[in-house]
Amino acid sequence: MWPFPVGLRLNDKQRWVVVAQLASDGKLTGRQVQREFGISDRTAKRVLGEPSDAGLIEFDRTTHPGFYRLP
Repeated sequence: MWPFPVGLRLNDKQRWVVVAQLASDGKLTGRQVQREFGISDRTAKRVLGEPSDAGLIEFDRTTHPGFYRLP
């Protein structure tokens, strides 16, 4: 599966989420994605949704607010 499943095309924002941010920091919130790119909450959810659906990242709800991390 790593680095990316065959056929999965990630845009620049999604690659930043998976490679740059999560690989270095270990966790990421939707709010951080919003601030980094100056995008709305809804757009941040779309940016995070495709890598999450593909199993590249997962949402951890153990704390509030939850965060995304590598599986």
